[in-house]
Amino acid sequence: MRGNKKIILFIGLIVLTVNVFGQFEPDRLRLNIGLGTSSYLGDLIKQHVPIVKQVSADFTAGITYDVSPDIPQLRARLNISLLGIRGNDNFNPRLDSRARNLNFKSTVWEIAPMIEYDLVDRSVYNIVPYVFAGVGIYHFNPYTYLQNFNGKVYLHDIGTEGQFLEDATKKSLGIGNNSYKLTQLNIPLGVGLRYEVSETFSLGIELNYRVLFTDHLDDVSANKYVPKGTFLASPAYNHPYNGSSWTVGQLAEALSYRGISVDGFNYNYNLRRGNPNNKDAFYSLQIMATFRLDNLPFGNNGPFSGRNRSYGY
Repeated sequence: MRGNKKIILFIGLIVLTVNVFGQFEPDRLRLNIGLGTSSYLGDLIKQHVPIVKQVSADFTAGITYDVSPDIPQLRARLNISLLGIRGNDNFNPRLDSRARNLNFKSTVWEIAPMIEYDLVDRSVYNIVPYVFAGVGIYHFNPYTYLQNFNGKVYLHDIGTEGQFLEDATKKSLGIGNNSYKLTQLNIPLGVGLRYEVSETFSLGIELNYRVLFTDHLDDVSANKYVPKGTFLASPAYNHPYNGSSWTVGQLAEALSYRGISVDGFNYNYNLRRGNPNNKDAFYSLQIMATFRLDNLPFGNNGPFSGRNRSYGY
């Protein structure tokens, strides 16, 4: 039921955004381009500020539309983002996390209709702080690499937490339902600071934090490991992975538990794999460039517009 409410909310925001943009007056439309970095927070990153080796590139393109001349600070916004996330226990300051030895990477696609609000009037101030929020839909697919296996291994497809085990086996081992969808909804929340260079161009910096409803962005959630040998004994795991010579069970066995000894600390199956009580999150920090479109060739003042107007805000 909760999932249906999220979908209805997302569709409602899309319809509202399309309706707002459908009014289309070019002088109220702006193009946004953002470049920066992205990272995630979850079981494989314990520190609040990830080190450089756990940061990826991020790109965003979008449009904003001034909702009404009577409320110049409020606008509708639609973003499409492509970003990377990664996590690796090897870079963790905690000894037990390094010995756990798990890692992942993922590319994330996202589309998000939002509402943006300037905290000051941009017709009065050149430096404009602003906030924004909305509902997004995103797709991820965590993967890793294994020595002697040629290519990526997509962790969702091998069920590292026993997702494909028979119900009776799950019950006997005390394993819950850890399945997860690769396309989900999120809640983008952000703040930004924009410098109005001119009436038609601005430059700024923006932080966009996504609240998620999953703990499997990194494929790590369960507080226990599937016991050694269980994957290999399960018929559900006894088939080739993507036509390779490896079975799904062999890969799950190798990648579910990768514990090693680090500085005299011996990691073992009895230690916790993840923390299912904390949801994951991801965020981006970007330099944003904004262009008002009415002065472009297809805008009101452009050579192909058939109109010639001056806008004084």
